[in-house]
Amino acid sequence: MTAPFETIVVSTEGAVGLIELNDPERMNPTDATTTLAEIDEALLAFGRDRTTRAVVLFGRGRAFSAGANLGVHRPARYPQDGQDSSPSRLAYGYAYGQIWETLHNFKKPLVAAVNGWCLGGGWELAHSCDLVIAGDSARFGAVEMNVGLIPFAGSAVYLPRMIGKHRAMDMILNARRIDAETALGLGLVNEVVPAAQTFERAKEVATELAQRPPIAVSFARELVKKAMAVDEFYDLERAYGYYLQTTEDYAVARAHAAQREPDAPAPQYQGK
Repeated sequence: MTAPFETIVVSTEGAVGLIELNDPERMNPTDATTTLAEIDEALLAFGRDRTTRAVVLFGRGRAFSAGANLGVHRPARYPQDGQDSSPSRLAYGYAYGQIWETLHNFKKPLVAAVNGWCLGGGWELAHSCDLVIAGDSARFGAVEMNVGLIPFAGSAVYLPRMIGKHRAMDMILNARRIDAETALGLGLVNEVVPAAQTFERAKEVATELAQRPPIAVSFARELVKKAMAVDEFYDLERAYGYYLQTTEDYAVARAHAAQREPDAPAPQYQGK
């Protein structure tokens, strides 16, 4: 495993691997060529390491991850609108897509410890994990519509299966943000604990999973994932997401969003 990383900190405690998103000033953005690429490298290394039996993913500061950093979501060398099939853009698209493939195919249990903001690509990172332990400070949202995009790392397929068509439509189309207790009520997180206890509780859960029979755990995880049937529509979701980045809708919405404060209030989802 390459060390040191720029935007994550990787360590182990016994049989549990730890990946900490470590860019707190920017609220741990899901930048493809830095953070996501480094998480991908760390997961691949943990996957090869026979002593690691489970992994905890968490974020430093006031966010697990607030999603894509609008300043780098599209590297400066890319055109701001119009089609672009240059090698640099294709490489960026590959870097973004690779982490989701790695997460989906990872053979060991993954536990997300979520405090603070968990939005957009950050939420997709969290719900790509097998279990989510949320601190009572956690706030979730599929907020891509605010920048003229759709969720395209699983949420558009995942949410309807978890919470039903109508709730999923409302959350995605209106970019709703929900608190931890609402997420628990909808079955989107496993536990809500005091924020200060989130990481330790996630480690406890991961340690317990690490003690389970590894082959049986791997097979059970694969069957549950297949039951979600995410694979069937994953390529279409990503294709729509990449296409939208070439549209005027995206350029205009992104420009407006870049001028807003990250903590600007948004409508809260109240339904059950």
